[in-house]
Amino acid sequence: MSNRKHPYNIYETHPIWPLISESIDKLVKNGDLIEQTDRSYIVGFLVQELLNNDYIKLSNNLNILDTNERESTDGLGRGNCGDG
Repeated sequence: MSNRKHPYNIYETHPIWPLISESIDKLVKNGDLIEQTDRSYIVGFLVQELLNNDYIKLSNNLNILDTNERESTDGLGRGNCGDG
């Protein structure tokens, strides 16, 4: 977690924050990602996107929604057609 102020401070205590940050560490270490932005902005944006799209809930518990709990969509906000 960062000691610096950034627009995503509210999300730093969410349990998924360290998971995302550690995942980014792995990508950086194996050369798949080059960070050009402060880590807190990257992680904060991703947490915000997950929250805004109902993949996780804002709480003290890690609540990743089961796909059955979400509206019937294909992950891009479009309804499923039912073709497999």
